[in-house]
Amino acid sequence: MVLGAGLLAACNSNEAPKLQPADLFVGSDGVQRITPEGLHGLWEKGNVLVVDTRDENSYKSNHIKGAISIPSNQVLERINEFPHDKMIVTYCT
Repeated sequence: MVLGAGLLAACNSNEAPKLQPADLFVGSDGVQRITPEGLHGLWEKGNVLVVDTRDENSYKSNHIKGAISIPSNQVLERINEFPHDKMIVTYCT
């Protein structure tokens, strides 16, 4: 399954994960994005939290390995669960 990943927020830490400039870009909608290769590199190093913002049924049907489920209507109320030392990447379809 190929999904676009939108970048919710970078780290709040002084030790932000290192990315190559080509790994981040701004889409035509003005939203910052990360390439699949960039996301995979961060995931391999444990430097990213991937958040699936679709509904629970969609998450259970299929999701990116290692992603957690926080539906979009719950993100703000659960924002304190996000780590401060990792890049946060959200996705939906």
